Amino acid sequence: MKRLIAWISDLRLAIGLLILIAIASGLGTLVPQKESADLYHRVYDAEPWLGLLNGDALLRLQLDHVYSSGWFLGLLAWLGLALILCSWRRQWPALRAALRWIDYSAPRQLSKLTLAETIACADPQGRLQELQLLLSQRGWRVQPQTRNRPSPAPARWRGPTAPVGCRRAWWC
Repeated sequence: MKRLIAWISDLRLAIGLLILIAIASGLGTLVPQKESADLYHRVYDAEPWLGLLNGDALLRLQLDHVYSSGWFLGLLAWLGLALILCSWRRQWPALRAALRWIDYSAPRQLSKLTLAETIACADPQGRLQELQLLLSQRGWRVQPQTRNRPSPAPARWRGPTAPVGCRRAWWC
């Protein structure tokens, strides 16, 4: 069952289905739709469509009503299922990781990070303002705050969690 779900939710399959739907839509545009069977026999029996399909073949393949045919609606349903499963398989883990996000509010928490480093400087307030300016120039929204308020969520995310954001993404 897992292999079937993995196959259905494969993005390459969804792209292939989109191509098939586009080809079918092209056929529906080129062949007159919802006409009487006599018209298809009269026009396409003498000269088959693309030299391949006569009136009977067009009617059997339901090319006289492509957009409401069972196979076209089946392709659309299959594409919808593939996209739902693909989104679920790829976005659900990213959402769960984003929901586990922890906002650090104390300097002690930040010091436990492997990349954390303390740099002594003569004018910490001036350096913070320089950092705020630099981050603002690079597209970040910086919200200065007092120490007794908890840290807000980052204003702009990058990487795999970008479409998901964080628990408080709606506040940002």
